[in-house]
Amino acid sequence: MENQTINRQYKFSKEADGYKTDADDYANGQELTVTITLHEYRDLLQNNARYSNRINELTDKNKELTAKLTSLSEKIIREV
Repeated sequence: MENQTINRQYKFSKEADGYKTDADDYANGQELTVTITLHEYRDLLQNNARYSNRINELTDKNKELTAKLTSLSEKIIREV
């Protein structure tokens, strides 16, 4: 079979509330869409929440350590 190049322009249509929309819940007729089960969706949400919580924990820990570092640095400067 010969190599074929197909050049087509596809028009996207979407009812939107203006130009500044974050909506990406539409697909061109040539795009691949994937269907997932409710269980898979819940797993995705659960993992997202777990990672978000972990990021928040690490952010809090970072703030604590930064405050401690600042305090110790000031103490060292006072002693010198």
